[in-house]
Amino acid sequence: MLKLKLEEVSETIIDKFFAESSEEEREVMAFGLLALLSTFIGYSLIIIFSFLFGVTLFSLTAAISFSLLRIYSGGVHSSTFKGCILSSVISFVLIGLLADYLISIIGLEYSTIFFWFVFLLSSLIIYFYAPAQVEENLIKSELKRYKLRILFVYCIIHFTSFFI
Repeated sequence: MLKLKLEEVSETIIDKFFAESSEEEREVMAFGLLALLSTFIGYSLIIIFSFLFGVTLFSLTAAISFSLLRIYSGGVHSSTFKGCILSSVISFVLIGLLADYLISIIGLEYSTIFFWFVFLLSSLIIYFYAPAQVEENLIKSELKRYKLRILFVYCIIHFTSFFI
């Protein structure tokens, strides 16, 4: 229901401002606007609920990291829009709470070592198993898969350079 309303809003906005564009162009723009609106709603809810629990920085870090990861891995897909929003908000708030709890239990220094270990292990797993080969988002070209892996490695090197 929410997705249908967002689709209507997206189509209305695009039709109003881009009436001179072709039907196909308007459909593409409406889909892009739908993606932006749904992302905005998701991040807004993550910020609101993580703020209530005092873990906004941790939850946003997890959400942004996952969003970037989806570019390379193909991501995880829910069967409904509401399910996607709900599972995202719950997951990222819980990750924020877990990070906060871990820091309070073992301290910041050991938590940092643990997070780097998880980061490196995750990077290796992603490099070897991503992008995901699911029916809805099958990447048939080996060249494209290779390019995505190279881009992933570049991003990992770039990201780690900020912390070294």
